[in-house]
Amino acid sequence: MHCDLPAIKELCDELGINTSIHDGKLVKVMLENDVFLCFENIEEGDCLIGFEGTPWHFHGDIQFCDGRGYYLDVNYLDVITEITKGKILVCELWENEKLEDRYLIHNEYNDEFKYMQPNEKIVVKSYAK
Repeated sequence: MHCDLPAIKELCDELGINTSIHDGKLVKVMLENDVFLCFENIEEGDCLIGFEGTPWHFHGDIQFCDGRGYYLDVNYLDVITEITKGKILVCELWENEKLEDRYLIHNEYNDEFKYMQPNEKIVVKSYAK
């Protein structure tokens, strides 16, 4: 499933979030000066959602789950709205003071903390408006 990139830009404009479209295939949503959530249409019918400069990514709609097996599916457009409501948060994984990964978590459906290793730090950020 391709993302509707113009719809992403339009939604972000309505919410007051800076965005930029690149080559008609990529939208960068600026959450912070150096934090860009990217929506990229690749190969026929596929898309990637992830943060610039980090390995985490997702294809299409995003599923959040907790340790008990409960889950929530969120449409890629709703992800942006839920970020502005503080329901979807940005999680950063730091190891030895170096950013290793950045990904989305849900404020109710998550189980990130049980996987932490020595020398790791998790920073959770809200971009609620």
